[in-house]
Amino acid sequence: MELIPKASAGEIPEPDALQGTRPVFFVDSNGVVDTTIYKYGSLSAGNVVVGPAIIEAVDTTCVINPGWKFTMDKYRHGILTQVNGKAH
Repeated sequence: MELIPKASAGEIPEPDALQGTRPVFFVDSNGVVDTTIYKYGSLSAGNVVVGPAIIEAVDTTCVINPGWKFTMDKYRHGILTQVNGKAH
């Protein structure tokens, strides 16, 4: 199967990718944090989601901790990177 790269749609996800928010417990945050929920199928190449966030897909769920970000690459793979230099 050949992967076909997608053009970048920019860093900001389309509004239909946003599913809402819900309280989620993060150990390093010492409690519950209002967390943005995104729909994986509505994210595009180049979109960036900064934690705390949850990305829900049909077959998996990605939890993005505070201090991390998720970037959708041109092949629709999710890349996690630290944003504050401190691992959580």
